[in-house]
Amino acid sequence: MSYTEKSSMTTPVPITVAHGDGIGPEIMDASLSILKEAGYSEMLGKRFLTAVGELCQLAGWTAADAGLPVIAQRYYAAGIHAAYEADNTALGANLISSLSYLYSNVGNLGEAVLLAHTAYAGARHRASAATQALLQERITQIAVSITIGRAQLERLLKMRDRFFHGAFLK
Repeated sequence: MSYTEKSSMTTPVPITVAHGDGIGPEIMDASLSILKEAGYSEMLGKRFLTAVGELCQLAGWTAADAGLPVIAQRYYAAGIHAAYEADNTALGANLISSLSYLYSNVGNLGEAVLLAHTAYAGARHRASAATQALLQERITQIAVSITIGRAQLERLLKMRDRFFHGAFLK
């Protein structure tokens, strides 16, 4: 389904509603076009880029969940670039960590470990303690999956989740 956005300052931009990937490429292109052509302060520009990075992360998760790892990788890469331009270290680290998780799920464990360590190293001085803990958890999860295998790791994670939910949802 598509429609045309109209603005008094620009020509109509055709926008296609997403076809199952969480965010249509046309919507992303339109967002980036606005960023390139509009006038705004540096602070507002960083906020726009952060929003684009967050949208890329959501689109990457959606594509990965839909079994489209190549598309997910593209979204994560675009988000990493947006986070870098926004000087948003935590977002960039989370996107790199998401890419690491994607790689671990498709069997690229060497790259997954490298990306997980890169995400943590890049954020360790500027990210919150919670973000650092999540990044360390990703490193641990990939290391364990290499050591004991993915099936055993999944069983352990399910057990962890049962204990976690039992402890906090009483």
